[in-house]
Amino acid sequence: MVVWWCMGRVLFYPLFVGCVHGPKWMHSEGPVMSLTMMLGVSNGYLTSVLMILAPKLVPVEESEVVGIAMETFLVVGLVVGSALGWLWNL
Repeated sequence: MVVWWCMGRVLFYPLFVGCVHGPKWMHSEGPVMSLTMMLGVSNGYLTSVLMILAPKLVPVEESEVVGIAMETFLVVGLVVGSALGWLWNL
């Protein structure tokens, strides 16, 4: 069920595009701030839920390794995203 919620976050993309190219009422800061807040809250919530659930879905012997792998990929994703964001502004 959580995976469907994660995939559903793709719907934010057309909404953000609508803020740039859509109707005039979406060109203000209100919709952009609301969408950004909802994207951030859903990101934090779903990341926390998946970090809690994933180690419980594997055998007990492998749960520690799964937790370490998830944490490692989360940190690598944050670092790569930050680096690409920094390079984007050059």
